[in-house]
Amino acid sequence: MNKWNTVRLGDILDICHGKNQRDIERSDGLYPILGTGGIIGRTNSFLCDKPSVLIGRKGTIDRPQYMETPFWTIDTLFYTTISERAIPCFIFYVFCSINWQQYNAATGVPSLAASTIESIKILLPPLAEQRKIAEILRTWDEAIETAEAELKAKQERKRWLMDKLFGLGAAGLSKLGSSDWTVQRLGDILEIHHGKNQREVESAEGRYPILGTGGVIGHTNAFLYDKPSVLIGRKGTIDRPQYMDTPFWTIDTLFYTSISDRAIPRFIFYVFCTINWQQYNAATGVPSLAASTIESIKIQLPPLAEQRRIADILQAVDADAEVINCRIETLRAQKRGLMQKLLTGEVRVAA
Repeated sequence: MNKWNTVRLGDILDICHGKNQRDIERSDGLYPILGTGGIIGRTNSFLCDKPSVLIGRKGTIDRPQYMETPFWTIDTLFYTTISERAIPCFIFYVFCSINWQQYNAATGVPSLAASTIESIKILLPPLAEQRKIAEILRTWDEAIETAEAELKAKQERKRWLMDKLFGLGAAGLSKLGSSDWTVQRLGDILEIHHGKNQREVESAEGRYPILGTGGVIGHTNAFLYDKPSVLIGRKGTIDRPQYMDTPFWTIDTLFYTSISDRAIPRFIFYVFCTINWQQYNAATGVPSLAASTIESIKIQLPPLAEQRRIADILQAVDADAEVINCRIETLRAQKRGLMQKLLTGEVRVAA
């Protein structure tokens, strides 16, 4: 097989600046206007109509993008014109393998300089091998995109089901089609409990999770609660309910609940997922919830058997979504491994 060459990015591409979009933006435009986070508008004009790799100049500098159709970019996003020595899609995957944060030129908002990008050295295989590597990695991207679309459809299905099962109206208390459903205060069916500081109980090899508002933050051999519980943030992230049916510890920023025999804990979790928690925010700075506020919220409560059926239906959808999530993570891990081997020449491919 032919030798790979070490080249500067500046030897095979030119870095081009985006432009202000104000004068050309059109809501029904043919072409996308791109920022560092993706599409931000439409236009009937374009800055580039050839395959290009794009990278943030300021702000998000570590999310390369790839375009094969005409586009416009704003000033915070570089685009590239790529020489005939390189396959644009291959260069995109090379960009995805670079740790862009190490090239950050600012102490405040992250920034990249065009000259810095041009100075980066990469390994460049022959054109035919570039093309084959890009095709292999694109196959994994297509599988990931298919799985992500499947996950999105599953999530939309869950939202539709929750709307039907809970009959949510604007106030969340519309008629649910059953005279057996009753209006209850949350405080009538559960108690709110505070978490505790974890410093003295934390253990790297602990059996039980320590939970914060964002999820698991550590482990311990002690637990605060060992029954099914719904958890909700007291401070910080207040709109991400969690459900636990195994022993756990929570820190002070996360409430947990003890739930009476009148309610199925997993049903209450799904009820919590329908509540707009931000409207109960009690602070002007860091979002906060008060236990008394949570206890005062009124919900519709069906008989236990119906609670259980609803919870089972939604849990089945969640289980399906988790399977898809695991598949996506597996595909991403496989792609990372392939990129490490293919883009360094550790594994060569026949063109």
